[in-house]
This record gives sequence, structure tokens and C-alpha cells, in this order.
Amino acid sequence: MKCYLSKTEINSFRTNVVCLKLISDEDIRYADIKWECDGDILRIRDFSGNGEFDLNDGILLSLDKVGTATVTATLDGERYECRVTVREPRTAEPADKLNFYIGDFHAHSSWNHLLHGDFTRREKDFPADMVKSVVSDGRLDFFTVSDHGSLMNPLDLFRTFFDVESNDNGDVVIFPGSESECVENIYDELGIIRPESGEFVMINAQDYIFSQTHAETNEVLKRNPYALISHAHPCCYSTYWCKGKLGIPKFAGADLYPEWKRAVRMVEVGNGSDRGSTMLFEVEYSRALDYGFKVSPVSPSDSHGPPLEIPWGFDSWPGKTVIVAPEKSKEMLLDAIRNNRIYATENGNTALYYTVNGSVMGSTLSLTNIYNFQVEIGDIDKSNPQKTVRCEVISDYGKKVKIIEGVDFSSFDFTVESDTARYFFLRIVDSEGLKTWSAPVFTSREYDRDRYFDLITLLDTEGATVTDKNGGDASILLSRNPLEHWRSESTTDVLTVDLGHPLSFSAIKLRAPEYDYMELRRENKEKNTGLREPEIRPLMAEFPAEYRISASNDGVNYSLLGERRSASFGIGDTMYFDKVEARWVKIELLSTMGKYSERPEYKDAKIALGEIEFFE
Repeated sequence: MKCYLSKTEINSFRTNVVCLKLISDEDIRYADIKWECDGDILRIRDFSGNGEFDLNDGILLSLDKVGTATVTATLDGERYECRVTVREPRTAEPADKLNFYIGDFHAHSSWNHLLHGDFTRREKDFPADMVKSVVSDGRLDFFTVSDHGSLMNPLDLFRTFFDVESNDNGDVVIFPGSESECVENIYDELGIIRPESGEFVMINAQDYIFSQTHAETNEVLKRNPYALISHAHPCCYSTYWCKGKLGIPKFAGADLYPEWKRAVRMVEVGNGSDRGSTMLFEVEYSRALDYGFKVSPVSPSDSHGPPLEIPWGFDSWPGKTVIVAPEKSKEMLLDAIRNNRIYATENGNTALYYTVNGSVMGSTLSLTNIYNFQVEIGDIDKSNPQKTVRCEVISDYGKKVKIIEGVDFSSFDFTVESDTARYFFLRIVDSEGLKTWSAPVFTSREYDRDRYFDLITLLDTEGATVTDKNGGDASILLSRNPLEHWRSESTTDVLTVDLGHPLSFSAIKLRAPEYDYMELRRENKEKNTGLREPEIRPLMAEFPAEYRISASNDGVNYSLLGERRSASFGIGDTMYFDKVEARWVKIELLSTMGKYSERPEYKDAKIALGEIEFFE
């Protein structure tokens, strides 16, 4: 039997995760192989003890400290050695010339449920065929293999690392990873179950995660301190930014689970060719920033490959994720992700670079009230020019604090003044209506901490009435049954609540309409729409995006309680204010999510609500 190690020497950087395999002309997967390391600069993840998924001939190495060590595999008395040298990772310097690298941060080598109604696993050839396809095509600069944790086993995780490293030609940087699941459900104040759950792409880790709670996921991340996470296809029904009553932030990812906050660096704003999804996803980007996460937007394909007649790689989706780094290497791309030099573009070609007060995108600024922006916009592929028509500056709660039009968008400057902003990012719109979302800059102001959590009680509004701007009865909004919906006849409206008597309250929630999704599935089947799942985007488009609330004790003179852009619309949105006593409340519904998204198919959606709730 002839054996040799896949590597006899590893020269790499601290925080990297690499694989090592003992290769033989015989099957040694279940052989009695002993792996050892003579130092403490790295941790070995072996895959023995997994039953049918035992993998004794391969390990993953997490490079923890600077130094040298020897990793040894012993089989039948023979020793096979690999010398490991670890140095500090390089970081981009201010003087470095930064380049634009395009790629995909979420793709699969296996089939998914869109074909068969359930996840389907391929038993051979993957992910090597996927990796070879992307490498041979060569038009992407980076790529991520992220098969579902529900389909994976330890053997698959190692095979992903090994196939990626075996096919590395130095031209395409491929990150081995997984799309993992986190499942945690809560009940809200009306007893309706709320899944604070969803999926996330994780790279640079020795593990994958399948259907674990936030707390369990945090424990896995403690064992994987260099893991980087992108929140996959978020839409408020499945979110990690917060959990708790009324959607009030309890900071499950921030305060309670610091490992989660450290690892999450990206959130999907685009996903595949479906531009309609961004109406849901872009809200989650600003929402995450509001809750103190240092995230940047990405636009991946979520491709499941040729079995669905969707190619892997460049042609799988029109948008792209762009990483801004001095060179195309795993080391420098990871540095850019950690430092928020990564952004999403729907047209796949916008080169965007900007500084604020001289600091590049992703920076944390010195505290000030004056922000001087310098923006440069170009084309990554010069042969396919894009025409920018508008630049929007977005700040807290997704509010547009400045809109720039009618300038030479190749290079322009402007100033924003604010003594409250915690972050800014740019939303660039081209002549086709396609958007580019920049990485943020952070202003050094602390994010909001919830002062109301566990202090708010749902108030009884029995006997109260609601009328719309035309005098129509909208009292169904106080029924405490959000399955009973109110819909306006227009895209804006004004609701007046007469509580019947003065009431003291400190929060008002506009609850999104609830739907019987089993009934919607039946309707899809009866109408032969071809949709396995209910189409929720037109329904989401009806929720208010911007609204204003005022209160009165005489029904004539109103005092403003607040004006807000909704931070969540899958469940609803809550406005908090200092406690007030009033009998009448006016709720001005200023625009819908469909109009805010600027999607032509949704911009004329009529406003809909499921419930109005008052809290002490």
C-alpha cells in the first residue's frame, strides 16, 4: 500500500482553515489513522466516530497562532508529516490600490426542493464538478460552495474543502462552506407563532450547522472563531437581528450571542435573477445596521446548478457581489469581508468607491456632525457601460437623508450633516432602475438599545373605532384577529382611532396582515398557477413603508408622536415614544413598501393592515 499526504508543507496565515488528507492506492477511509500535532498553533478537526460517515483519512486545520508545527498521520507504523508555518494575516493598507472583484457568495452543487417538493441529494461527482465548472469558465473572481446543512454530512464538508483546494488554479478564489439552518420559534402577544429562524451561508469554518437554535449556533461559532456568515434571503419572517415580543429587539444576535454578532458580516440584498426579492431583503440590510451589526450587502445567485437548467458561475444570475481589495487572494478577500469592503449590484457591473471624511467604505469614523462624501462610479466591464441616474444616501431605519440627481456621476462630492446618524450607505440607481447598495460607514454612535423590552403590556381597546380618510369604517383593525384585513382604496390613507376615552400608551404597532398559507396553497393549486408556495411579495408590497402618528384629546388639535420608515413588514412595525395620554390617534400612511422599493410591479399596491395595537 502506497500512501502520501495531500500536502507536505503548508505556509498560510492565521485565521485560515485548510484541509489535509492521507491519500492511498487503497481505501483507507476507515483505517486506524492517528493524527497528531507537535504544537499549539492549530486545532485539528477529525471526522472519526460518525458511523457511516466516518472519515479517518482527512482532517481540517484551524490556524490559530503564529509559528511552526508538524502535523503527523500514522498508519500501520508509518509516519507521514506535513510542516505548517503560520504568519499573521495581511490587511489592506491606506496606500494600497483597491481593485474590484466580482463573484458569488451563495451557490449549491446539489438539487433543491424546487424540482421535487423536497431537498434532493446527489451521491457522486459533487462538489468537484461544480468547482471545475466555475474554475474553467474563469469569469468570476471568487465563488462559494454552500450546500444545505440538511443535505450535508461530515464527509461532504471535508470533500468540499478537498475538492476546492485540489482544483485551485490560483485564478478563482473559492470558499468552501455551507448554507446552514437555525430554527427558533416564539409566540407573540396574540399567541401567533413567529419563526425567528432562517438560513445563513457560513465560510472559513470547520463545521456546518443544521437546524440549531441561536444558543446552539453560538456555541458552534465559539469553536469556529474565524467563521464569516452571510444572512441568506432574509425577509422578516426569518430574521436573526432580533427576537422578542412585538418584534422589539432583544438583540439575540448582538447582546445575548456575541459570537453571532462577530461572525455575521453580510446580508443578502439581491438573490438570483428575481429582482422582486429585493423589496423584502433591502429592508433587512438597514434593519441589521440599526441593531448594531457590522454587515455589508451581497447579491448572490443561490444557484442549484444544471439540474435546474441554471448554470453555475457567471451566467447563473445577472447581479453580482463585489469585493474591494488590493489583490485577488483568499487572504485579502477575507480581510475585505471582515472590514466591510463588499457590496451588491443588480446590474453586475457597477464599480463603486466612496470615502467619508477621507475614510473608505466600511470604516468607523471619528465622531462628528459633518460628513463629506467623495464618490466615484464606473464600470467593472468597460465594454458594457452603465448609466447612473440617482444616488441616495440611506441612514438610520432606512431613511433617505439625501438624494443626488443631475450631476456627473463618474465623480462627485457632497456633504451630509447629522448629529444622530449611526451609519450611512449609498443606494445607486441606474437608467434601467437597477440598484447598487454600497457597504456602510459607521459614525461611532451607539445603536439603539431597547428600553421597553418586557415593560410593555397590550392595552384593551374594546369599544374603540377606526375610520379612514373617506369616513369609512376600519374598526376591523381593532378586532385582535389579524387574519381579518383592512385595505385602503388608494396607495396612501389616514386612519383616525377614537379610543372612546383617554388612554395612556407608549407604543403603537401596525401589524401586517396574516394569511392562511394552506388556503393560499390550495388556491394556487386550483388556479393552476404552478406556484408550490404562496406568492407573498405582492402581499408584502401593501404594508406601509412610511407613516406618521399624532395624538389628540379633542379630536381637532394633534401633537406629533413620531414619523417613521418601517423597519419590518413581515410581522409589522412598532413606533415607540414617551408615554402620552390621548383619546384620538391619527395614523397617516404615507407610502407602501411597494412604492418605496420602486419596483414597477409593486409601486401601485394599495395599503393593507391586519391590526392596530396599543401598548402601555
